[in-house]
Amino acid sequence: QKRLFKNRKVVQLNKFIKGDVSPFTVNDLKIFKLIISKVDSKDSLFQDFYEITTDEIRHLNINEKHLYSETKKSLKRLANIYITFEENDSFREVGLIRNDFRFDKNSKKILINFNDDMGEYLINLKKNFFMYDLIDIVNFKFKHTIKFYEYIKSQSLNVIKLKIETIKGILDLKNKYSRYTNFRTDVLEVILEEINESSNTLMDCFGNFCK
Repeated sequence: QKRLFKNRKVVQLNKFIKGDVSPFTVNDLKIFKLIISKVDSKDSLFQDFYEITTDEIRHLNINEKHLYSETKKSLKRLANIYITFEENDSFREVGLIRNDFRFDKNSKKILINFNDDMGEYLINLKKNFFMYDLIDIVNFKFKHTIKFYEYIKSQSLNVIKLKIETIKGILDLKNKYSRYTNFRTDVLEVILEEINESSNTLMDCFGNFCK
């Protein structure tokens, strides 16, 4: 993993993490972050197809028996399901990748490009963006860990205090887990364990998070 994903960075505008990604699986999100890590300039965002390989997908720790069919399912969801942004009194639907990917199972390469909607969310190097190493998330098994990890990376503060309802909002779980004990056991403690075990840059960042 370290060799394959060396120097691979995921760069996003801060407000992109506010999008509701609840329809997607953890594998969908990992594949999407892999595609984002291929972007190296704003100019090339919509001009070129980005190439990812089945070897890269396998090293995202996607342990599916039928990797080819599972990858196609993920790409179809990423192409056909828009994420929702709540903006004041309105909602915005944003597309992720174009429904024009090319997957030749004999070549082990997939060619993908972004939906035009992504132009304002990727490669904004002036302000309000955050960046992390792709390798940090490849071993996460829980999609809420990815969402929370990105939120923490987008913050510039050393100490962050969050209310439970705020965390639920970040994780697209506003109307779930009415009992705090269930939310703590099923979500918060899982997130803490995965980040502390798998992330290279947030190790022990919130060791008292669930205590």
